Amino acid sequence: MTLKSLAMSVLGEKQSVPGTVPGGTPVGTINQGPWTPYVMPKGVRLVSWEPKVTPVAIDVCSVVVDVTKFIESELQELDSRLNNPWTVRGGFTVSQMLDRLRQAGVTVELDPKGGG
Repeated sequence: MTLKSLAMSVLGEKQSVPGTVPGGTPVGTINQGPWTPYVMPKGVRLVSWEPKVTPVAIDVCSVVVDVTKFIESELQELDSRLNNPWTVRGGFTVSQMLDRLRQAGVTVELDPKGGG
């Protein structure tokens, strides 16, 4: 039994609709780049936006049941880590955050110039 099938049997079949964001808005591209309902943190460029269908297994023991909320909070944490380091008191490293976002279907990369 896979982690995903285990999570689905425990959590039920509640899933979001692929290809939409909250409210059923279609995900697409706007102005030559992936469209996202979230503002990317300063210094981060969105590479792809394909949120997974819930539940999503993150790392070895993490299962995300609200992908939208996970992505939003992870982007906020990434913003704090990159742009307000005095507020960080522990948690995941930047590379771990980038990987966790990737596992949820959002690929971003750091902008070497630190621009937005």
